Amino acid sequence: MTPRALIPSILGLAMLVAGGCNTKTYNFSVAVKNESSEPVMVGFAKDGPPFENNWATPEQVARMMPRPDERGWGIPVAPGKVAEVENEKAQLERSTTAYLRVYATAPSLDSMLAISSGSPNRLDIPLRPGENKIVVTREGGQLKFQRLNP
Repeated sequence: MTPRALIPSILGLAMLVAGGCNTKTYNFSVAVKNESSEPVMVGFAKDGPPFENNWATPEQVARMMPRPDERGWGIPVAPGKVAEVENEKAQLERSTTAYLRVYATAPSLDSMLAISSGSPNRLDIPLRPGENKIVVTREGGQLKFQRLNP
């Protein structure tokens, strides 16, 4: 097959992929209270497309410019304090989930990269469109969370 003959095939595939993407925009409001005895770092993350800066994971931020040491991820929340974000928009495909990611203490970006999913020092809390009220605690050396709204 010649390169010229591939062009219609590639265009057809691109239109099929674009047509198969069922992207919708959702609003998330999040209030997270830190009831642990140490600071935590919280931020938004998505596990799929489309890419959005406000929903970039620490792993994605580490690959961006400027260099990782010039751009951070998330916000620290001191013990007993609440962090709130209202009406944060996210575009999600059907297979993409929005998360609130929580790290124990307030680690640097490099330290976050070493803390994988399932670690006792990290939570990946699936968010629901609309209001999300969450309390973070540490029990038995592991971060835990509780939803305050159904």
